[in-house]
Amino acid sequence: MRPALLQALAALLLATLAGPAAAQADAPTSETVRRLSEAWRWRTLSGEHTRLGPTFMAAGPRNSLIAMAPTSIGIYDGYAWKVPDAWTALPIAMEHTWYRSAHAVDNGLVVITGAGVFGMTPDGEYRRLDDGENYRDWSPGVSLRDGTVIVAVRDSLQRADALGLTPWMDGPPDAGRIFGVAVCSNDDLWASAEAGLFRYHDGEWSAQTLPAGTNPDDRYSFMRTNGSDVLMLGNFSNGEPCGLLKTEEQGLTRLDPREISAMTHALLTDDGVVILATRDKGLRVFEDGHWFEVTPPEDIDAYILALCKLENGRLIVSEASGSMSVCNLQSDAWASIDTDRDVDGPAPIGGTVRALALSQRGGLWVGGVHGLARWNGTAFVDSPAHGSADANMLSRISALHEDGDGVLWAGSSTNFLGLCTWDGDAWQRVRDVPGLSDQHVDRILPAWDGGVWVLTTGDDYMVATPPTLMRWTGREWHGFGEPEGLPKGRCWDLVTDADGSVTVATMRGLFTRPAGQATWHPVDAPAPHDGQFKRLLMDVDQNLWVASDRRGGGVFVRRRGEWHEIFDGRGLTISASALISGHTGQMWCAGPSGLYVIHDDRAHPLTTAPTANFESALADGAGGLWLGTIGRGLLHHRPMDDSPPRTFDLVANPQERDGAYLVTWDGADAWNETPGRFLHFQYRAGGGLWSATQRERRVVLHDLPYGEQSVQVRAIDSAGNVEPVAAQVAIDVPLSPWLGPGGTIAAGLALALLGALLIVSIRRRKERRDARLALLASQEAERGRFSRELHDNLGQLLTALGLHLERASGDQIDPERRAAALREALRCCRETQDRVREVSTMMRPQVLDDHGLPQAIDSTLDEFSRTAEVAVITHVEVGTAEIPKDAAVNIFRILQEALTNVARHAEATTVHVTLVKTGPRLELTVKDDGLGFDTASGVHSTHIGLLGMNERAHLFGGHCQVRSTPGNGTTVHAVFVPGSVKSPVSGS
Repeated sequence: MRPALLQALAALLLATLAGPAAAQADAPTSETVRRLSEAWRWRTLSGEHTRLGPTFMAAGPRNSLIAMAPTSIGIYDGYAWKVPDAWTALPIAMEHTWYRSAHAVDNGLVVITGAGVFGMTPDGEYRRLDDGENYRDWSPGVSLRDGTVIVAVRDSLQRADALGLTPWMDGPPDAGRIFGVAVCSNDDLWASAEAGLFRYHDGEWSAQTLPAGTNPDDRYSFMRTNGSDVLMLGNFSNGEPCGLLKTEEQGLTRLDPREISAMTHALLTDDGVVILATRDKGLRVFEDGHWFEVTPPEDIDAYILALCKLENGRLIVSEASGSMSVCNLQSDAWASIDTDRDVDGPAPIGGTVRALALSQRGGLWVGGVHGLARWNGTAFVDSPAHGSADANMLSRISALHEDGDGVLWAGSSTNFLGLCTWDGDAWQRVRDVPGLSDQHVDRILPAWDGGVWVLTTGDDYMVATPPTLMRWTGREWHGFGEPEGLPKGRCWDLVTDADGSVTVATMRGLFTRPAGQATWHPVDAPAPHDGQFKRLLMDVDQNLWVASDRRGGGVFVRRRGEWHEIFDGRGLTISASALISGHTGQMWCAGPSGLYVIHDDRAHPLTTAPTANFESALADGAGGLWLGTIGRGLLHHRPMDDSPPRTFDLVANPQERDGAYLVTWDGADAWNETPGRFLHFQYRAGGGLWSATQRERRVVLHDLPYGEQSVQVRAIDSAGNVEPVAAQVAIDVPLSPWLGPGGTIAAGLALALLGALLIVSIRRRKERRDARLALLASQEAERGRFSRELHDNLGQLLTALGLHLERASGDQIDPERRAAALREALRCCRETQDRVREVSTMMRPQVLDDHGLPQAIDSTLDEFSRTAEVAVITHVEVGTAEIPKDAAVNIFRILQEALTNVARHAEATTVHVTLVKTGPRLELTVKDDGLGFDTASGVHSTHIGLLGMNERAHLFGGHCQVRSTPGNGTTVHAVFVPGSVKSPVSGS
């Protein structure tokens, strides 16, 4: 066992033990049931030992977990399992042996099994504490408030620690053998013995009367408890549980036996709620005199073996399937607010929330698909649209803002035009304002001088002239458009800099207006995937953030004039409906792809989010977020997870290649708050810069300097917490053999060889460069042909179509001439459709994507034979294996180029086309009986089309040869090996 692990285990073991649908119609709502039913609270514990299916669990020091399975025992510290090798040698493999209980003490662990009592020390060793004669007579132990462990043997009680047993006190008089002991919150000691159930209170033992309806067999029972006031009794002969008693001052109360017939474990929470584990119904809850059924996530097994509750509010569940899960009962990181409830009447807001705004009245305004209301933290208290003449109009709210005078501004992007304001008594419409009264409203934002900015939808086709950016100064409206430098079309978002300059996102890009100026100027911007920025943010450091809210969009930030793109850990672009900066400078991104925390230009997905579709977001001023969702109403997120993740098992091993080292590690978050697959890591060598974040738990380092080098790795969880002290491993890099004796001669020979190889490499690189340039030239020629086709043919047809439609729409034209003009317009439409279909087929035949390469070849050859009046003989034999798309595209392009050459130069009457698959190779042959040419002249080697064909084949590990002689036709033979792609190619 490694010394580091022993030291960590010793420190852990020596620490002081730190201290929904109701079953009955009239049962009140249970808060415990709600928490147990929320899927985001649950996590699966990581580590191989979680698959052992522990049958007993106990709280260890510092909120660790002691878990005992039939053949193994381990401690989970919240990050990883620790199982010393010596513990696996415990004598528990004997017949009729099992773990009964385990307890953390100052000097280690006390474990009671069916084979006796054992003490386990911090160094991983164990010792037998009993005499080995009465090992079957020991009862499960119980931990007192002072850390003392009490265990019963026959009719006496003994104190235990990791080093030995000492007599403590006699059991109840004439009670016979003691089967189990338990202690309750008032320090009363209970004992279940042959003569019945006994209680030790104020220094005396007294026999207890069992509640009415208790099975007489219960008195021959053992007892299990989890530091609570619930006693779980079981039949001693078969170990089956048969009773659940709740202790009270006036005696014992038996919980309804019909509800607990299949129980396996029970515990009492700090607020007096009984949580019951069963064999057939999973978890059940007894609260305020009612039984409740719990609906945990689907991956929680209904057959639960054992429960354990830690002081940090985590409930540990062991399932019969062998897995273990943890539910955070304490954290309220997410609060879900039902926006479909009644709001001052019968009209709810609706499940989709698109707009949020803070209110001076307290709380925030919430705009949904059915209306708007104010949430004061506990209820919706205002619904200004309800009961008014505008009740139906004021729905599908997309923009909200409350100004400094307490006036609420509201707009919609789908249901009503213009802008409405509410002063607390009545609604008013903003009328007779060009560009505003007849437009939908996207955004309402405060201006630095107390005014209001309003962004309208305008015309998505960028034809309409009214401005889409309006400003209310407090006295009048002013619009911004083309005269001020803004292009036509929609404005999406706006931000104000610290110096008063304003930046706006439009359909044509970003534009800024410096403070004190009236003209807008374009801003150099990155090229997002959808071509439009829709969300802007200026952070506390005056860095500009821009984003698109489409799934194919992206998030960018400009620092000191340079743009950086934000990726998530998989290298994919993210999209945002809202960019938010918290009061601590934390950056959040919420959108249709989920909720992210941005750290080091990486977006870490928040894995606890109960939904993945966010429409709007607003910082709550206390480090949390208000989030409007699609279909899930309003959510409030309070980031409770502040425990940093941990990196461990960091190892570096040399590789076969000189100077390369493989560094591997593992990591975990505290109690798996961030599941392992979502953790990110950074590394650095020799104290250099930290790498970009990655999910992989390995890296190969090359060319490390001679001497001892330090490699550090740190973990980052989905809440943005960074491991404070990075894990570190030292690598002793040896002196390179090239610098030792004899290295000079070897180096000289190597340099000579490298020189020869360099000459060959330069020559081949020139050939490859010429071929690539040829391929690019071929592509440009193809694009030029498409451009001419669009301009000469489609342009003329569309011009004629416009003229005919203009003539038909004239006021003075007679019906017969109008009908003739419409017929000509229809003819132009049909010809345009035909030409578009031809150009589309030239650029990329749809049949290639829909039916594959063989069908595309047949279709192309049919068209070639008809237009070029050349007979075509085809043989295609490629089997049933799927041809990779890139290979299929480039084979098809070579065939097109070869047929084009035949049509232009060969004067052939017959063309033979063959495509066969042999093993991993695909071979294409195009042979004609045309004029041919002299390949020895070298003219063909510089022909752009032929060079392009050879380059396409070379990219797929093959080649393309052209054989021809004058008068004997030409043969083009191309070989592809799709499994050895050298470079991606799009086949344009």
